[in-house]
Amino acid sequence: MRYWVLLTISILILAPDLVLAQVKADKGEIERLEKGKYSFAKGEVQVTFVDSVSPDFIERQLKLLGYEAINLNIHRVVALIKNEPVMEDLAKIEQNPAVNSIEITQNTIPENALLEMFERDSLTVEEQKAARKRFEAFAQKKDIRVFFEYPVNKKKAIAVLESYPNIDFRISMAPIKSGRIKTQVGKEEEVMKSLERLVYVESTAYIGIVKQ
Repeated sequence: MRYWVLLTISILILAPDLVLAQVKADKGEIERLEKGKYSFAKGEVQVTFVDSVSPDFIERQLKLLGYEAINLNIHRVVALIKNEPVMEDLAKIEQNPAVNSIEITQNTIPENALLEMFERDSLTVEEQKAARKRFEAFAQKKDIRVFFEYPVNKKKAIAVLESYPNIDFRISMAPIKSGRIKTQVGKEEEVMKSLERLVYVESTAYIGIVKQ
């Protein structure tokens, strides 16, 4: 059986002289790595979940199985609306059972920030007028984000929004759902095998440490 060794460089700092990165290795390769500048975290493993789980579901399931999550990275799929649809269309989207909420934010440019920029850049009166006009146009634009329910993955989110012909959008966030699970020291491989049997687990990984 082959395992993923998680060594994610510059993403997670475990100690001042340790960082993480990712490689694929079998047991023999793991032993060879441990003889070099790599070692492996004891008492924890990395788990990647299927893309339809929610934090509450994972926490409940892990608790039932007697596992403790050190941390969970499970976030919603988010779409950014690129055009300016009418409120009626947004209301229909918000009522869709796949959608959790819609967030609308208005861009703002503080007057004092504009004045500071004019002074710093030594703009002429005409240049100030042109700059102010550009910023006023920017301030009129709204950022519209659609937050989907946790079970909705990227493919489903795209299908939902494509059913509204007046909506121009892009998926701005569809993160991999993952977490670090606490184990007994020396039981990491056993826990990984157990977790990989679960239908809501996509893969497991050792957490490898790179000494700098």
